[in-house]
Amino acid sequence: MKLLPKLFGKKKTAEVQKKSVVKEWFGAFMFALVMAGIIHTFFMQLFAVPTGSMEKNIMIGDHLYVSKLNYGPRLPMTPVALPLVHNTVPFTDNNSIFSSPVNAYSELIKLSYYRIPGTETLDRGEIVVFNWPVDKDAKGNFRPVDMKEHYVKRCVALPNDILEVKQGKLYVNNIATPMHDQDQSSYLIATNGNTFNKDFLKELGVREFSTEANANNDILPVADNQYLMFLSKKQAELVAKNPVVISITEYILPWNTREDDVFQPSNTNWNIDNYGPLTIPSKGATVELTLENLPLYQNIISIYEENQLKVENGLIYINGQKASSYTFKLNYYFMMGDNRHNSLDSRSWGFVPEDHIVGKPLFIYWSSNDRGNFFDGVRWDRFFKKIE
Repeated sequence: MKLLPKLFGKKKTAEVQKKSVVKEWFGAFMFALVMAGIIHTFFMQLFAVPTGSMEKNIMIGDHLYVSKLNYGPRLPMTPVALPLVHNTVPFTDNNSIFSSPVNAYSELIKLSYYRIPGTETLDRGEIVVFNWPVDKDAKGNFRPVDMKEHYVKRCVALPNDILEVKQGKLYVNNIATPMHDQDQSSYLIATNGNTFNKDFLKELGVREFSTEANANNDILPVADNQYLMFLSKKQAELVAKNPVVISITEYILPWNTREDDVFQPSNTNWNIDNYGPLTIPSKGATVELTLENLPLYQNIISIYEENQLKVENGLIYINGQKASSYTFKLNYYFMMGDNRHNSLDSRSWGFVPEDHIVGKPLFIYWSSNDRGNFFDGVRWDRFFKKIE
């Protein structure tokens, strides 16, 4: 009988120790989760690049270290959200259980935009990660700013700049902006019927032939023995020397030929190679509104700056009042991909508001392609490459 209290006492002690271990592990997990969230929000974030719109400066398969400190960390605007995921719950896309991806956030609480001052301001020519302004969820509703998809492009124009593209060349404030060495354009290639050697393409850094247009391919067939290739000037010079090439010509869209999927007023004939002039909106600036230029500003007025916009009987109304002008509340930027003919950017969907800026990519911490085995696919020469 004297042993019974001792036996029960040991069992109770074991249960306490077990609960203590579980509690300790749970506490450690919660602490790690909170710290990861703080780092993710205020200091840095890692991103993988899925498309070729910035090639060959940033390539498909590059993994970027993005600093939040340079332009200043943006405080969360949608705080009710699952930690360490972005805008959808993992594994709910292409799932037989769910008809559409499930949002990983709730708009029950929405906070105003505020950014802690950073170490520098966004300047022309810098590569930047931002939230895609026109992103919508599966139901067709615009997502909250900080829950929109992330894009990486080059900032080519600042608030109040005048941007113009003439015959494929970019001008800002009437000054030509030089192309970077790795910036790409499209070239029409005529061959003698023979195909390019695979080793040549690999050495060139060009992905192989494709049978259909795809943002992840560098070569597209357009006719018998004719191809469209996305190349830098240096690559184009090497292709021109290849024995299977008869001719190579940079492909530039003609002036005064309208592309309907280009962001522009209703009465212009702009295309991606002949665009503008266009003044980038700045905070406090006022623009005259017309039915012709309204396509440039309707998202700013109604979506980004949250006004009620309506056109009725040929008149423009903002918040129920007839409007002939509008004063901007935010600064805006114009972003373009370095792969100029293979990039959906501000020429397609317009200005990027200042509250959509996420951070500055500093370097590539990992890079691999989708071909071959692990060792063949890893691009060792791109590890810790500075992004410029």
